[in-house]
Amino acid sequence: MKIKTLKKYAGGMALLTLLGLLPASCIKDDTAAVKETTLTLTVATRAGETVGNNEMDANEQMKTLRVIVARSSNNEILYNEYRDEIDDNASQYVFNFGELTIEESEEFDFYAIANENSLDLRGSGITSLEEVTNTDLTALKNCIINRDYNEIVEGNPLQIPQTAFKTIPVGAGEKKTATIQLEFVVAKISVTFTNQTGNSLYIDGLSIEDIKPDRGFLFDPNGAEISTVVMPENTTCTAVNGSERIWVGTNQPTTVKAYIYPTVKDDQNAFVLKANGYEDLELNREDGSHLTSLDRGEWLRINITLIPKVTEVYPDIEWEVVDWSSSEVEVPSFE
Repeated sequence: MKIKTLKKYAGGMALLTLLGLLPASCIKDDTAAVKETTLTLTVATRAGETVGNNEMDANEQMKTLRVIVARSSNNEILYNEYRDEIDDNASQYVFNFGELTIEESEEFDFYAIANENSLDLRGSGITSLEEVTNTDLTALKNCIINRDYNEIVEGNPLQIPQTAFKTIPVGAGEKKTATIQLEFVVAKISVTFTNQTGNSLYIDGLSIEDIKPDRGFLFDPNGAEISTVVMPENTTCTAVNGSERIWVGTNQPTTVKAYIYPTVKDDQNAFVLKANGYEDLELNREDGSHLTSLDRGEWLRINITLIPKVTEVYPDIEWEVVDWSSSEVEVPSFE
């Protein structure tokens, strides 16, 4: 009997030992799976190619890049990576995030910011992107900026910031790949003159009224889709002005440009291009619709060919709005 009882006890101990080992084995496997959870993130930007007669300027290139990764559920920051060794004219940069601690499936928020050195975050409550905390992320996502990117500092134009925000689901043990498309925090306006009169001349008083807001959002308030312009509260708009006098030679096209925060007119009238001595031009599309807004990442490109006509100069004008964030654009002929 004692032997039989002993066998039963020993068998019970063996069973308990086996049951005790099973969870440990499972936990070990889960831990191994968690360690294999990775995400490869490609941050895409527009390359610095020359398109037609419009070359991407150096201040429009991605020079530095920061990516902050946080859990969507509680804003816990897992990564805050900064790069400044980016090649000139780079169209993308790849980050590899390994060993994400995920139990099953979880969502992560990705904040990408290029050219942060030209940001002015005073007033946002954020003192440093390098030392940003989880409590700062809500303020960062809703941050309003008001620096004028037409400013010249020590003879150089400011780098134009580009940003993107995206929530990405990742499963435990998954080897995930994802892409974020950077977009400029401002819109761009360029006016290119081609002079076919045979003589150099000046253009005076070039302007578009009520199109230049004094502030905008650091991140697109609509998320990934750019479709509706949203302007911060208490925004005021002024005119975009070319320099007082624009000299237009005969050898090559002359371009003036301006950067503006996303803007929308209060009324339904189109934006109007003006210049002294020339008839006002309402910016109406081919289908008759008015141009009443410009969003972040959009480029209003105006081409003006100056043609002699008897005793006056006649401007032949073409214009279009293209996606400034895209590398594939077509420029109308000046001919």
